[in-house]
Amino acid sequence: MRSPYSHPQQLIMDLEADYSQLTRARSRIRQWLTGCGAVDGVDEVLLVVHEILANAIEHGNDGSGGHVEVRLRWEEQKVSIHVRDQGKAPDPPQVVPAQEAGECGRGLAIVEALAHSWGATTQRRGRSVWATLTCGPGGQELRRAA
Repeated sequence: MRSPYSHPQQLIMDLEADYSQLTRARSRIRQWLTGCGAVDGVDEVLLVVHEILANAIEHGNDGSGGHVEVRLRWEEQKVSIHVRDQGKAPDPPQVVPAQEAGECGRGLAIVEALAHSWGATTQRRGRSVWATLTCGPGGQELRRAA
């Protein structure tokens, strides 16, 4: 993992498109959110980032290794997540019914259940998947981000 650039409201990470980066990314994001003062909603943010990042690594990799950019912004109890890959997947990501005994296919259903909103944008080289969640200081009742 390359060194992330961060300041109190934003975190940017340029990661190798490799599953080994998932644990490091979650650890760095937890540390950053804690530094921002977030307590409630942190686990949900981490799960959504994990699912979107895993999808970017699996489906957004064009076979040449490549990188995935992860951007988070925290503002007024709202976290915006953007994950950009370098792949050439032709179809937009979509929630599909998971097989009952299957190990795959639940990622975007989890994102949809936890995020206030999410979506994807296809670019000339790659795709960005984004989500918005509520995350704030402890002891407050949080509602999904508006």
